[in-house]
Amino acid sequence: MRAELSAHPLVCMTNHLTLSRKLLLGAVAIALAPALLLAAEVRSGEQVGIATGESVARNAYLAGGAVVSSGTINGDLAAAGGTIVINGPVGADLAAAGGNVSILGAVKDDVRLAGGTLVVSGTIGGDLVAAGGQITTTAPRIGGDALLA
Repeated sequence: MRAELSAHPLVCMTNHLTLSRKLLLGAVAIALAPALLLAAEVRSGEQVGIATGESVARNAYLAGGAVVSSGTINGDLAAAGGTIVINGPVGADLAAAGGNVSILGAVKDDVRLAGGTLVVSGTIGGDLVAAGGQITTTAPRIGGDALLA
């Protein structure tokens, strides 16, 4: 029965259109990939940061020995380093891993942390997931679930 259906002109045309759409979507994805990769602020080095008064309109990726973000991040923030301090607001999700991680500013959505010593005292709009040796939270508000391990 299946062989008979695939020989039907309408079924063949539908399969062809599906394949054409897949190829078109793949071509669009390849064409847009560089633009999507450039739609992020990437910084690395021994001392890395977003200065007070500085605003990042998109996602930010920070990595270094000491990472300090005191400016405004309007998208997601991912940070990795020995010491991480987030003073400024984050407009979406925050993911950070380091030896000492302090979240002092407000985060609009979810926070995911891993490290030796974790301190959370800023407002969190979504979930807090933290795994570390020592975890301290004095956050005035956590909008979602809190999972500490």
